[in-house]
Amino acid sequence: MKYYHTVFLMTIITFVVGGCGSNISQNSNLNLKVNLHDASAWLNLMPGNNSTFHFRGRLNILNAGKDTVKSLKMPEVEIYLDSTLIYKLKPIFINSENSGDFILPPKAVKHFSFGLPDGIKIKREISGGASVNARFILDSGGGKYIFRINNIKVEKVY
Repeated sequence: MKYYHTVFLMTIITFVVGGCGSNISQNSNLNLKVNLHDASAWLNLMPGNNSTFHFRGRLNILNAGKDTVKSLKMPEVEIYLDSTLIYKLKPIFINSENSGDFILPPKAVKHFSFGLPDGIKIKREISGGASVNARFILDSGGGKYIFRINNIKVEKVY
């Protein structure tokens, strides 16, 4: 039940504060176009629970290349405060269309959701609720696509 409450809370926060003030940049040897649909970061400071850091979002990914991307994974995300690395984790990465399909044919667009695992302890560097930057790696097994989302405001939730 606690899991469902967390998912519900993260969904509400994603819709309320998603993408505020963020921008995206990339570097790649895969020919993908990543469009940030929304992203949100927050500190869960609710009484009775351990304080935790959360980061979730949604992406639209276009295969702008001529070859099918046979598998798309997100093996790593790094969270920075200014230029200081705060977290380096394996995110949860799912196909939002519930097909479980990570194949991306040429010129196709698919919608994906990402998030950090639950229960990430808040580090003192971000306890003030500043803005963070994120660096993502997408991996097809044959190439990598690196992109960044900058200036993601970290909200406080009580």
